[in-house]
Amino acid sequence: MVDPTTMTAVVISNDENRSGAEGAGIGAVELLSEHGAEAAIVTKVGPKAADAFRRAAIPVYTAAGLTVGEAVAALSRGELPRLDLG
Repeated sequence: MVDPTTMTAVVISNDENRSGAEGAGIGAVELLSEHGAEAAIVTKVGPKAADAFRRAAIPVYTAAGLTVGEAVAALSRGELPRLDLG
């Protein structure tokens, strides 16, 4: 997770969800929600994770081809496209 104001990054492990029957996406969204994420920047999102993002009310943006720093800066400027998760 990155604080866009300070650019301070914190790593949150999703290892326990990687081998789950539901896949890593749902668990990752739950972790983001538990840690107070206000948005997510992704390169892709599966249907189960998309549903979890909708339920958690976390907006999702795409940033293919950008570094983390570039993506966070672009989000802060309102330049990232928001994904329509249905």
